[in-house]
Order: sequence, then C-alpha cells, then structure tokens
Amino acid sequence: MMGQLLLMVSGLLLASAPGISPTVPNAAPPVVEWAQPLATPPKARPAAAQFNMQADKDSGRILTATASLNVHSIRLDELEPITVGNASRLAELMRLVTPAMEPLSDAAFSPDGTRMVSAGGDGAVRVWDAASGQVLEVLQHHPDWVYTAAFSPDGTRIVTAGMDGTMRVWDAFSGEEQMLLESQRVEVLSAAFSPDGQRVLSTIANGTVRLWDATSGEPLMTLKAANALCAAFSPDGTRLAWGTTDGDITIWDVRSGQPLAELRGHSGSVYSVAFSPDGRRLLSGSADASVRLWDAASGQPVGVLVGHGDWVWNVVFSPDGHLAASASRDGTIRVWDATSGAPLTSLFGHDSSVWSAAFSADGTRIVSAGDDGTLRVWGVRAH
Repeated sequence: MMGQLLLMVSGLLLASAPGISPTVPNAAPPVVEWAQPLATPPKARPAAAQFNMQADKDSGRILTATASLNVHSIRLDELEPITVGNASRLAELMRLVTPAMEPLSDAAFSPDGTRMVSAGGDGAVRVWDAASGQVLEVLQHHPDWVYTAAFSPDGTRIVTAGMDGTMRVWDAFSGEEQMLLESQRVEVLSAAFSPDGQRVLSTIANGTVRLWDATSGEPLMTLKAANALCAAFSPDGTRLAWGTTDGDITIWDVRSGQPLAELRGHSGSVYSVAFSPDGRRLLSGSADASVRLWDAASGQPVGVLVGHGDWVWNVVFSPDGHLAASASRDGTIRVWDATSGAPLTSLFGHDSSVWSAAFSADGTRIVSAGDDGTLRVWGVRAH
C-alpha cells in the first residue's frame, strides 16, 4: 500500500525465498481494456492548511471545509449511497490535517461508519470521529512509519503494522494496546483481520504471508510468498490472494493449504489486491499504472482499467460490488463501474500521491489518505 516505503526496503523484498508452484490457467481469453483519458487536474489547488472541524450537536450537522476552505454544513443522512448513476457527483465533504502535515499511508472507516482510522509517517495511528472530524484516540507505540491500519469486523479492535517490524492489536475505543503479534527487524507491509475476526493476515518483507490467531496471538500458518507486497482475504475467509514485486498474483486455498491459481498480466509490482463482496472477482493495482479485474475462481483476466498516469497503490470494491475505486501516485482517486469497467469519475484534491481509498460500509462515503498529510472524505449530497 505504501509504494514509496516499499521501495525503501526493496533489498529485503527481492531476497530469494522458496516459492510455490501454483496452477496456471491453460488458456487466457481476450482481455477487455477500458480506457479513460487522463483528466486534467485543476490549474490551481489551494495549499493544504490545518484547521479544526466542528459539529453542531443540536442539529446533527457537521461542518466541513471544501478545497477552497469555505465552510459548509451538511447532514450525514443527506448523503446518497454512491452508485454508477451518481458517482459523477462525488465531491469532497471533509478534509482533516495531521500535525506537521505528516504523510498518511492508510485510512479506513469502522464497520458502523461512525469512526475512521488513519496511519502514517509520524508513527501515530489516529481514530477520528467520522461526523465531527475530531480525534478520539491516538495510538502511539510504533516508533516509525505505520503502513496499514484496519478495524476488526465488529469494530472493537484495530490492527496496525509498519516499518518497525511490529504488528499490534489495539482496543478501538480505549486506545490500549492489547497484543503484539509480530516483533522482528523485517517490515510488516500489510495486516488485516479475517472476515470473522478470528485471524489476522500479515505480509512480511522476508517473503512470507502469515496467519495469526487474533485472540491468542499464536501463529497459525506461514506461507512462502517470495517478494509479496500485499495480501487479502476472500469474503468467506477460505482463500487468500497476494501480489508481488514480479507483477504476479497468487490465490491460495486456506483449508487445503494449496495454491489455486497464479494470475499474470501486470508488468510492474502489484501493490494492492481486493476480492469483490461476493468473492467471484479480484481487483489488483500495480506500478504499471493499471487496475486489473480477474475471475477469482478461474484466475482468468476479465479486463484492464486504464486511466491513471502513475503507479496504483490501492484498489477496493464498494460494499455492493458495483463500484471499484483506485488510489494512485498521480494524486487522484478514480471510481469505476466494476461490472462494465467504465470509468465514472476522477477525484482531485490531494496535492501529491494518494496511498489509500476505502468505502464506508453503507456505501455513502469514500475516505482517502495522501502524502500531503490530509485525510479526505468524499460523498454525494442528495438533491
């Protein structure tokens, strides 16, 4: 997810490790390429500025700052679910700024959409109120870059991982550290809870993907995954997918411990993979500036989403699976029709690389994290 940071440890990532021998589909059907002309960003963007978000508790309205720093008042219940039909109306609703404008590497909503978590270059993990923008907790045990932060499915815990070689589990409400799952001098590049919250998945820069018991902290499975950069669970938790610096993607059966398919098509490192909510498709983002859609059962390519002008750090499906979003070093978030592959809109606002984008569980908002030190929330206001 943190492409720039991953390059900093490329010596480790490229170290040899015993590989796997996954099955490869025999025949590849023609790949549909959906191209989007590069949109032109605004000629002048205001410099990011630090400001406080405020809420009117009586009316339930939140105060948000636009790109021009004008203050507007909206209601969360006035936001429409983001759809293929209204995605072109997506607009910035809120901009939050970290102290000293430290770069942000990841951001996500809590399952109930009331909180957000962010991670970044100052080693701090912040929990934000998604309505007011106020910081609720600051989790501070990582001494250096935190690459990733994610809520558990029930929203009670947060898992973080970073450059210091540790992976930590926290109480999402008190901010208390509950568990140290990984402690070594090798970067932990990604971490996420399983869909049932009982396991934690990590990608480690020594060429391994590892599963942990989320309650006891005991390691459950270690898979040799040479040059792996990212990993994700399928929605039912029975499969894993990971992407590598070689541009390959592996899909693995957790129950049998056997590879199911190896997906080849990217010409650059794969920084992000994501299963669709129904588990039938896989999305990937790469240093070749493309987003690719795959059949997750057969491993066959379905299409290439072209439009970004630089590396794609992060990809994600919407909760209903109808949309896909991608974040890129070109400074944009792009939203796509996940069924047809058609480009729907490009979101401008970040002044530099966008490391992460994530939907809220109700599909009404997208949160993005950028190298400019801002956390931005996007949505569609009802007419």
